[in-house]
Amino acid sequence: MKTRLFFDTETNGLPVRRRGAPGTFTMPRVVQLAGQVYEDKNLFIEFDRIIKPDGWIIPDDVADIHGITTVIATEKGEDLMAVLQAFTDLLNVSDQVICHNVNFDCKVMAAELIKKNITNDLMKKQLTCTMEAGKKRCNLHNRIGGLKPPKLMELHKFLFNIGFEDAHNALFDVRATAKCYFEMKRRNWIE
Repeated sequence: MKTRLFFDTETNGLPVRRRGAPGTFTMPRVVQLAGQVYEDKNLFIEFDRIIKPDGWIIPDDVADIHGITTVIATEKGEDLMAVLQAFTDLLNVSDQVICHNVNFDCKVMAAELIKKNITNDLMKKQLTCTMEAGKKRCNLHNRIGGLKPPKLMELHKFLFNIGFEDAHNALFDVRATAKCYFEMKRRNWIE
C-alpha cells in the first residue's frame, strides 16, 4: 500500500531569491497550508490550516489573490509550530509527496521547517510534480514560443474540459491537484 501526501501552500509573496537552497529568510511565509493523505486511491486525511502571523504581514496585492488578509490570518490563524508538527507527522507516514509546482511548495515548507529547527525528510521523499508532468502533454507556449508549464487551472481544464472553483485557496487547489494526479496516472502520464 502506497501513502501519498498532496499539499499546497498559499504564501505572503514570492521568494526574494529564486536560486539556491531554501535560505532561512529568502522564502515567503506560509499563510495557508492544506493537504490530503491517500492510501492508494482512498482519501484518508484532509487538512486545511491558516497560519497566524508572528511579525510578518500579508501585502494587500497578495491577499487579493488568495483572500487571506493579515487581519483574517491573525484572527483565524493557528500557531505555526503546531501546524508544522502536524504536517511532519503526516509527512513521516507518507511514501510520496505530490504538489502542483513541487519545487516551490517544498522549498517554502522546508524554509518554514528550518526556521523552527524541525528535523524532517521532506526533500528526501519521492517528489512528484503535476505541473512538470503535464507540461509536454498540455503543449502550452509562452510568449517566445517555448513550452510553458500549465497552471493548475489549465491542467484541470485540459484533463476534464472544465475548471474548478476557488483557485488559489490551498484546500481547493490540493483537491484539484489530487484529481489531476490520479487522472494523469490513469492515462499513464505518471508512473
